[in-house]
Amino acid sequence: MIKNFISLSIRSIKKQKGYAIVNIFGLSLGIACCVLIFSYVHHELNYDNYHQDAGRIYRVEFYHQSQTGEFYSNSVPGPVEPILAESCPQIEKMTRMIPPFENRKNVLIQHGENSYFETNLYFTTPEVFDIFKYEFIFGDELTALNDPNDLVITESMAMKYFGELNVIGKRLNIEIDYDWYIPVVREDYEITAVIRDTPSNTHIPVSMLLSESTIKKHLPWLDEYWRDYHSKYTYIKLKKDTEVASLHTQLEQLSDHYHEEYKKYTDRTWLNNYFYLQPLTKIHTDKNVKYKIIPEANTYHIQIYSLIALVVLLIGCLNFINMSVSVGIKNIKQLGIRKIVGAGKRHLVWQCYAESFIYALMSFLLAFCLMELLLPFFNQLTGAEMKLGAFFNLNVILASVCFLALIVFLSGSYNAFVLTNIKSANILRGNLLTQGKGSFLQKILVIIQFTVI
Repeated sequence: MIKNFISLSIRSIKKQKGYAIVNIFGLSLGIACCVLIFSYVHHELNYDNYHQDAGRIYRVEFYHQSQTGEFYSNSVPGPVEPILAESCPQIEKMTRMIPPFENRKNVLIQHGENSYFETNLYFTTPEVFDIFKYEFIFGDELTALNDPNDLVITESMAMKYFGELNVIGKRLNIEIDYDWYIPVVREDYEITAVIRDTPSNTHIPVSMLLSESTIKKHLPWLDEYWRDYHSKYTYIKLKKDTEVASLHTQLEQLSDHYHEEYKKYTDRTWLNNYFYLQPLTKIHTDKNVKYKIIPEANTYHIQIYSLIALVVLLIGCLNFINMSVSVGIKNIKQLGIRKIVGAGKRHLVWQCYAESFIYALMSFLLAFCLMELLLPFFNQLTGAEMKLGAFFNLNVILASVCFLALIVFLSGSYNAFVLTNIKSANILRGNLLTQGKGSFLQKILVIIQFTVI
């Protein structure tokens, strides 16, 4: 029976190629555009969610109010990390990521005759691997950043400089500008590990990680100097079942101490100041902090994009339903003949749904083909780095199945329960067409489409 339904549906599609092409392509284009836009929205709203225990990870940030205005800082002075580590038993792990002071956007790296300017390099401690999720290809996370001049690089950097991934023990010459503290330093770093490239939806992309003991070798006072305003992104991972509010007293004492140090060096005061913890998953959407590593998400644009996706999908669905009704009305005489030769109501209903299912299924398959074609251009337009494989997860598959069932039900119900109830004699006499029955729904659908547009 099912095979018969499918063969009849395919035969009907072949007879009306024009309707089929318009119907299938219209819905598939709507689905492809909708999925791409919603994938981008999901990408923007789920920054850093891939980290294990992301809900327990925070960045230490600072707010102060002076006579010239309010300021939010995403980096804190060097002494903050050791003080919090000593005074806060609620903290399970703590680390910081420190970019080169003056040449963070153009770090000269050399290997043999190859030299490039790189970005996204950070000095950090071994605890970074306990807080953030980095997938190791080669090397041991327990020892990768233990010693001065240790270096962890990503797979793309390994291929760029060496043409292979297993580069443990090899060296790169890196130039670091420490500002006025010491002259520019060029020295060799030994590669101790290779990690996977960081996903595109992270607020702190990484190309190389350098051991923090290297920077302390040149700047031994790093943990003592309060007035060093160079970026030090400090992260903590709280113990399980620990509330952020439990650190309020320690953060308040730290704020008071910083204020005293500020007055000591500048003979000025702030109107208000405090340290606070920013959840890792909220960093990308936070509009208060300026000078971020990467631009923050524009929530207004995200809302607009979501609305556009829904509108495009709605138009595609309405057009699909309208065309399905048109095809059903056009084939009304075939329906009447089937009823005369003995086809039962249930058989006709299932035939209508089978035809809608074939149309919808072909639309979905074409939609994924269109997504593969449009994805590179969409990534270039949005600046994201989404991949087609990201769409093939359980949530997307379940949502697609539910949406497919809904489309089949909506597009096939009119033909299944309205047209099949019309008497065969009226169908063959053409009373349906002369009286304009069936066109009312189409008019309503067209009006809705024009209203949405």
